[in-house]
Amino acid sequence: MQPRLRDPATLLPALAAVPHHHLRALHAHLLVSGRLASPSDHAAFLASLASSSSSPDHLAYARSILPRRPATLHAHNALLRALARGPRPRLAFAAFRDLPLPPDNYSLNFLVRAATAALAAASASAAGRPPDADAATPLLAASAHGAALRRGHAADPHVQSCLVSMYAALGDVPAARAAFAEIDRPDVVCVTAMVGALAAGGDVDAARDLFDGMPMRDHVAWNAMIAGYVHVGRSREALRLFDEMQEAGVNVGEATLVSVLTACAQMGALDRGNRGMRVSVTLGTALVDMYSKCGAVATAMEVFDSMRERNVYAWTSAVSGLAMNGMGTECLDLFKRMESEGIQPNGVTFVAVLRGCSMAGLVDEGRSML
Repeated sequence: MQPRLRDPATLLPALAAVPHHHLRALHAHLLVSGRLASPSDHAAFLASLASSSSSPDHLAYARSILPRRPATLHAHNALLRALARGPRPRLAFAAFRDLPLPPDNYSLNFLVRAATAALAAASASAAGRPPDADAATPLLAASAHGAALRRGHAADPHVQSCLVSMYAALGDVPAARAAFAEIDRPDVVCVTAMVGALAAGGDVDAARDLFDGMPMRDHVAWNAMIAGYVHVGRSREALRLFDEMQEAGVNVGEATLVSVLTACAQMGALDRGNRGMRVSVTLGTALVDMYSKCGAVATAMEVFDSMRERNVYAWTSAVSGLAMNGMGTECLDLFKRMESEGIQPNGVTFVAVLRGCSMAGLVDEGRSML
């Protein structure tokens, strides 16, 4: 039995490299071999074609093999979903207009997601553009919401959740609030979007109430709340929440660190002499790691030296930072200093020191540690 193509991602790398004039032959081979026997497999193939950004011909071919008189919208919805997730989400609106059957709740769900993606992309690329460069982008939100209302799917829980995310991306807090109020049981993605919208809009207290009531919080929710505090100048609360985030074991990304750095700058948290503030172990370790990975070793060591309290993770982060930047001698010196202060190194520390010795040609020193 031939393996089924359940996940469009399994085809995407191969399809991206296939020239347009070979697509027909590949399609014929998949049909003859029975790999597109089910509607789900055919939909996966369509989605893979639409997701390929290597050539617009791939999307054109996907459109050409769509069923003309389908019994359901399974294949068309797969195309809509791929376009909404792809690099050109606006194309989903044209595909939506061409649906051969009345759109169902899945169709509207993917259309609203496409509007959200287009809004996010416009926001990310707004710097340096004229003020009216993306003036038409907010109209996508109104168009998607209007379509959901006209087709009677605006009350669908998944569509409602997507509407909250869409208006949050648009920065329209009242509209996001109105959409959120219509949902009986919002999921974590929906609540996170609402927290982000409220925090970005300056209503951090309402955002925190929602945040505290979340049974589960991912890194996006934590970052939205921390960024909201920084946005309104409540930096102490931002740093306290960052410490809570670390204690909860949530992975810290670049966006969170940018917010934390901004909070530190607002408070002078790296300058103990001016404000009497100190860098916590968790924050200091994260900053040392970030600066080291950016090649700013001197700044990383300044942060490390400013820490009043340093655990094995802080020491290891500093040792690793020196090693990754080719400073083997300094790495070994810091390791010896770590041991002299009674800090017990862990396995990661030893790996970092060996790496530093290797990069600096300190073979004998490295062997002496084994």
